[in-house]
Amino acid sequence: MDKVREIDRLVGRRVRLARVKQGISQSELGRRVGITRRQMRGHEYGLQRVDVFQLFQMVRALGVELSSLFQGRVVAPTRVEAVELALLYQLDIVALHNLSRLRNPAAKREIVRIIAALVDSDNTTDT
Repeated sequence: MDKVREIDRLVGRRVRLARVKQGISQSELGRRVGITRRQMRGHEYGLQRVDVFQLFQMVRALGVELSSLFQGRVVAPTRVEAVELALLYQLDIVALHNLSRLRNPAAKREIVRIIAALVDSDNTTDT
């Protein structure tokens, strides 16, 4: 059982690294695969097993070779990649914190609408 879980974690880490390198969110990759963001997260952390069809869809969506998900040991991101990722996540947290401090509900809804429009626009240029 431990070996099975280890391969789930290995594949999940590889999927996550490929996804992050390409700047694709868990939600977007999940949409392309036909699963929820929560399921995508479970796969990436090796908490849920990926079925063969979903794995094939992930490989296609990420543009990577299936074999690359199983070869060798997981390669950690470089220090520069790790710093870039940390900065991006920090920006997300700052934005969310500032949005939570906004008291005007109509203004909050408008900001969320603008962000959704930007995400939709960004995702249509990617695919």
